[in-house]
Amino acid sequence: MADAPSGFVAMCARDQTLCRPDHATGTVSSSKNRNNGLEQLRNINRHVNRDIVQRSDWQSYGTGEHWAKPAPRARATGDCEDIAMEKRARLVASGFDPKSLFLAVTYRPRNGLHVVLVARLEDGDYILDNLYPQVVHWYRTDYVWLRQQSTDNPKSWLTVENMTTDTSVS
Repeated sequence: MADAPSGFVAMCARDQTLCRPDHATGTVSSSKNRNNGLEQLRNINRHVNRDIVQRSDWQSYGTGEHWAKPAPRARATGDCEDIAMEKRARLVASGFDPKSLFLAVTYRPRNGLHVVLVARLEDGDYILDNLYPQVVHWYRTDYVWLRQQSTDNPKSWLTVENMTTDTSVS
């Protein structure tokens, strides 16, 4: 077990619907056809990266850490976790099972802490990232994986340990 990020805890306190295990149950299982599922991941990653202007929490909210789904408007703004939450919402709305989608906290020396969305398909876990247009398996990134949401309960977070290229993030 790991502590949930403080911004995530505050977001759940503000809007509990974003953090319930049964939040917006989708209709398509994680065993969805790999090619169609992967193409859907690519489309949503590309569209959200294009639609949301990257802005820090300091610029948007005047605070160092604030998790939220970007407000629906012509040019919504957000940082990595806000963008990941929007990608999750769009994937669930398009039919992905919410239990196949989870957030992960990573680290990279030149960027520091960073949040990405992970989507689980039959052939492994894929990363939807606001820093990159490509959707790739988690092990094709140069991130250090620190913690992730539980796939059973989005309020629970797990420490990531013993990662190898032949296993999923969890």
